[in-house]
Amino acid sequence: MKKKRNGLLELYRLFFCFWVMYYHEFFFFENPGDEKIFSIARLAVDFFFILSGFFLLSSMRKLKEEKVFAGAGKLMWSRLKPMTFSLLIATAFNAVCMALFIREDIPGVLLTNFRYWWYLLYMVLAIGILYLVFRWVKNEKGYAVFLAVLALVMGGLHYAMENHGFFIYEFTFVARTFGCLALGMLLSYIPKWKPKKFNYNILFVVVLVPLTVYLAYIKKDYWLSLTMLGVFMALIYFTSNINVGGKFCDAVGQLSVRMYIYMAFVSMLHVLGWAHDRLLFILDGCLATMDVMLSHYYRKFKELQKKILASKA
Repeated sequence: MKKKRNGLLELYRLFFCFWVMYYHEFFFFENPGDEKIFSIARLAVDFFFILSGFFLLSSMRKLKEEKVFAGAGKLMWSRLKPMTFSLLIATAFNAVCMALFIREDIPGVLLTNFRYWWYLLYMVLAIGILYLVFRWVKNEKGYAVFLAVLALVMGGLHYAMENHGFFIYEFTFVARTFGCLALGMLLSYIPKWKPKKFNYNILFVVVLVPLTVYLAYIKKDYWLSLTMLGVFMALIYFTSNINVGGKFCDAVGQLSVRMYIYMAFVSMLHVLGWAHDRLLFILDGCLATMDVMLSHYYRKFKELQKKILASKA
């Protein structure tokens, strides 16, 4: 079954991007000390991974006739390609600043301001491994069982690391990445529910959206964080059953992903002493908007180039 991106899902991306930016203090509203309105920013990242997993299975099926490793390469590159320009700009800027200005706590700055590369690496490697297993397990039901077991194992591993004294941040993030991708892929196995007379999915979404905002607002423990993952899954499922789209929503989705990446850019400015967080937020938005516009015109240029070559042929 072909999955199409939904306009409301793109709007959710923007909310979760703002959640992360607020947590890291790059937003219009000042954070009152350590009591942030929206806490535990990694939950916002979990939403992105669940959403990515939801669309991943249809991409895997399209590449099923490819050679195994060629298909894995195409799938991984398809996740990185839209972000290439943003990543190059942020990485080059951060590297130059590191070389010229940073003289203390180099390991800490490397960890903080280049962490986005590690996140992407975990996600891309997880996608590649999941695709290889998908090609190895011929039966779709068998693959669904594998995903369920993987989600349970990764959830249990994450719980053990967070609650039993051997917390290693990078390992917990790997567990969350695999677990959330598996949850999203399991979600895509559920048939779409579309009543004939009235789309009751709208009612669920109307309830789930404010519930998500409320749960993001209140202080969270491990079990409440786990509950939020279930709410994310329900929100994605019911929203995907509603036909909402348009160029505006697509642009918002592209903007939110780029704003997330350019946080690395403004984080380096923050490290170098730029303390005006609201201006950093505005700069992040401007860079992301420029990136979206350049990407749009680059695609137009490539389409025109293809038409010219086709007419000559």
